[in-house]
Amino acid sequence: MQLFYNIKVFGVLVILAISAFGALPTKISLGPISLSAALTAGIAFYFLFAFFISPGSKKVFYFHSPLIFFLIMNVVWFVAGDFDLRSFQRIAIWVGMLFVSINVTSWAVRVDNLDQALSNISSTLSFLSILYFGIVAYQVAFNVTDPATSILLVIFFSFFLSRYQHLYGRPGDRVIILFIFFLALSVNSRIVLLALFSILIIFLLRNGHIKSFLICVLLSFLVFAAVVRFAPAYLGLNGGDNALLVGGYTVNTSGRWYAWQLMIESIRESPFLGHGTDLAPELVGVARWSHPHNDYLRLLHQCGAIGLMAFLIFFIRAHHRIAKRVYRDMSSQRRVFLDSSIYATSGIAIVMITDNPLSYSYVIYFLAVLNALAYAMSMRDD
Repeated sequence: MQLFYNIKVFGVLVILAISAFGALPTKISLGPISLSAALTAGIAFYFLFAFFISPGSKKVFYFHSPLIFFLIMNVVWFVAGDFDLRSFQRIAIWVGMLFVSINVTSWAVRVDNLDQALSNISSTLSFLSILYFGIVAYQVAFNVTDPATSILLVIFFSFFLSRYQHLYGRPGDRVIILFIFFLALSVNSRIVLLALFSILIIFLLRNGHIKSFLICVLLSFLVFAAVVRFAPAYLGLNGGDNALLVGGYTVNTSGRWYAWQLMIESIRESPFLGHGTDLAPELVGVARWSHPHNDYLRLLHQCGAIGLMAFLIFFIRAHHRIAKRVYRDMSSQRRVFLDSSIYATSGIAIVMITDNPLSYSYVIYFLAVLNALAYAMSMRDD
C-alpha cells in the first residue's frame, strides 16, 4: 500500500512542477492540441488510475460528495446536449481536480509521518517558486501580458505568507516586503492585485494586527485616490464599452459588463438546471470571448443554481472544518498548509469574479493539492 502512497506523492510533485511554468505550456502545440492539454489529460488519467488502485476510505469519498454531484450534473448535460469542445475540456479539468483532491486527501489521512512529508513538499514548492517568479518577472519587465499566469501569484503569496508566519515566528517586516514583491509581479492583472490585498487583510484581521489593518486600508485609499487623480488610464478609467459609474468616474470593464448582462438574461431562461454550456462567444457575438470572464456566472449558466450551490457547499463546508482545525494544537508545518488553503481559496474566489481560474488546470490542480492536504489534516486525529 505504501507504494501507491508514493505514486500519489509523485503526482503531487508533477502538479507543482507544471504549475511553476504557468500558462507557458498552452503556447506549445503538439499537433491538434497544446502541451498544456496533454499534461492536463495525463494528470487526470494518472490520478484516476491511482484512485482505482487505492481508492481510499469511504469517509474521504463522502467528504467530496457535493463536488461529485456537481460533476455528475455537468456530465449529464454534456451527454444529453450537443457536443461542445469547450464544455468537454472544462469537465475533463474538473474531473481531474476531483481525483487529485480525493487521492491526495486519502494519502495525507493515512501517511504515518505527515510532518516530514509536508516539509518535503514545502521545500520543493519553495524551490519551484524561483522558476515561476523568474517567468512572471520576465513578463512584467518586457510587458508580456499574461493574466492567466499571474493568477498563480495568489496561491504562491498565500503559501509564503503562511510559511513566514508559522516557520519564522511573527513575520513583521517580512510581510510588507513580501506583499510589495507580489504587487510588483501582479501589475498585469488588477483582479489579482485585489485578491492579494484581500488576503493580506484577512491575514491581519485573523492575527489581531488591527493597527496594521487600519494603516493598510488608509494607504490603499490614498494610493487609489492618487491613481484616479494622476494616472486614471491604469485603472481603465474614462471610457470604454458599457462603462460603470463609480464615484463619479467611468470604469472601463472591457466588455465584461455587457457580456454579464447577456449571460444573466440567458440564465433566467433556466435558472435551476442551467444550459449545459456557458455559450460566451455565441451570446456576446465575438469569437475572442471564449470565456464569460466570471466563473460564478459560468457555473450558473452551465449547471444552474443547483450545480453552483453544490460546488459552493463543498468548499464552504470543507473550509469551515479547516478553520476550526487551525486553532487546535499542531505542528508549524501543518499550520502552513492549513492557512495556505484558507488564504489561497479566498483569493481565487475573488479572482473568479472577473476571470476564469476554473478553466486553468495549472491553477486549480495546484489549489486542489493545497486544499486536499488541509482537508486531510481536518480529518486526522493526531
